[in-house]
Amino acid sequence: MRVFIAVQLDDDIKDYIMIKQSEIKKYISGGSLTGPDNFHITLKFLGELDARHIESVKRAMNDAASSFGNFTFKSFIISSI
Repeated sequence: MRVFIAVQLDDDIKDYIMIKQSEIKKYISGGSLTGPDNFHITLKFLGELDARHIESVKRAMNDAASSFGNFTFKSFIISSI
């Protein structure tokens, strides 16, 4: 199982990304773009892990995250050059 640590995005950020994807689609042919249900920011890719290790990874992450408070993105801007 492919496992990674990620931050979920708020709906307003997902909406913004969807708008930008619509603009990008004009310039590409073929392929597919990620849907909003899969939008996230990957903090660390852990790689392939056996399913029996998932619960211990979850516990470790919950323990580590419990010492930190909530955070917010101050800005999230996608622009072209």
